[in-house]
Amino acid sequence: MEHIKNGRGRCLGGLCALFLVLSPSLANCAEFNIGDYTLDIPHAFQPHVATKPTARTRTYVFSIEVAAVPKPTITVVRQMAERPALGMDSAELLEVADTYAREWVAAARKRRTEFKSSEATKIVLAGRPAIDIVWTGKMSGVSTQGRLFVLATQTDLYYFQVMGVDPPTPDMLAAISAIKKLQVKNSDDE
Repeated sequence: MEHIKNGRGRCLGGLCALFLVLSPSLANCAEFNIGDYTLDIPHAFQPHVATKPTARTRTYVFSIEVAAVPKPTITVVRQMAERPALGMDSAELLEVADTYAREWVAAARKRRTEFKSSEATKIVLAGRPAIDIVWTGKMSGVSTQGRLFVLATQTDLYYFQVMGVDPPTPDMLAAISAIKKLQVKNSDDE
């Protein structure tokens, strides 16, 4: 179950989270729990979109509403495996993350001109191997940049992307830093 916690640590589930989407002035959330992980969302970013969940996918978008277009956004996607990949070692899971990261970046390439992306870099998120890719490109003549992190576990695939103008704003850099500090969720958070 995914939860957003406000600055006082109070859990805001389901309908309350939807209320926050509709009332961004009330949203001063810092912690966002998704699957087994906790992400500290910088305060400038507000819950913007939580797409209708499918059987195995959850998508959340946090944005800065007062920013110029393209607004800085954090997109978090959790894809739950149809069948757990039990027995896969960390190298195999990293290969899965790399494959899906490249697919995500290929989709971004189709919507932009002057597109460039970095090589996939192996990093560690929440103690697990993950993939990090930076891309740039123009949308409607505006320079944009995205930073994508993909983490594969035996049961889930997680995408974390920060996107906005190029060069990145301080808020975008804070969001990237927050993703790099992703934490395993404390069992007391349930």
